[in-house]
Amino acid sequence: MSAEVNKDLWQYWFPRKEGTIEFEIPKLEQLLAKRDGTIRILDLGCGTGRHVLYFARRKKFEVYGFDMSPYGINTAKEALAKEGLTADLRVHDMTSRFDYPDLFFDAVISTRVIGHAYTAQVRQIATEIKRILKAGGYLYLQVPSDEWERKLIEEKGGESKVKFVEPMTHIPSEGEEKGVPHHHFNKEELLELFPNFTVLDIHSATDHYGGYCFLSQKSVSL
Repeated sequence: MSAEVNKDLWQYWFPRKEGTIEFEIPKLEQLLAKRDGTIRILDLGCGTGRHVLYFARRKKFEVYGFDMSPYGINTAKEALAKEGLTADLRVHDMTSRFDYPDLFFDAVISTRVIGHAYTAQVRQIATEIKRILKAGGYLYLQVPSDEWERKLIEEKGGESKVKFVEPMTHIPSEGEEKGVPHHHFNKEELLELFPNFTVLDIHSATDHYGGYCFLSQKSVSL
């Protein structure tokens, strides 16, 4: 993401999701609960830590998270401390190499985050996710669909309010997210980014999210 982007611009958004979890998270928890021993999970773009808290409250999980927002990370740490919980939280830009070993995590989740990047950056982020995720590990993503993004553009005044810098990536010219890339996904691209993953669930245009909800498992043969 551009160095000029305000690292704490998402402060306007965080309160909207505080105290909530995404609809598919309990399903992921059920899949992971079948595993023996401690389960490592990463929340990529954890914000103020709503999913970090959810998993940290369950003692079987060793929870990690990062976000580019110092405000988000500090708020998440304060919330953990209030409950006597711990997690490894860091301020980090997702477009840089992740500071974790290969094949480290049993699961990676990222909700409405990796779409805020250019196409080449999205591909690099996917490469990093595949690098740090164990064979047999689970991946849960929420990403914006092309159909949904174009609908939102029209609702906000049409293409005169944005600049398309790539065929599937636009940048708003006004509003809270001015200057932030918004990459649009289609199903084909999403599946291409994660080959050799078994798709457990993929859907869009639900009452809880208009983009894609994508749950998959990395092949154990990799």
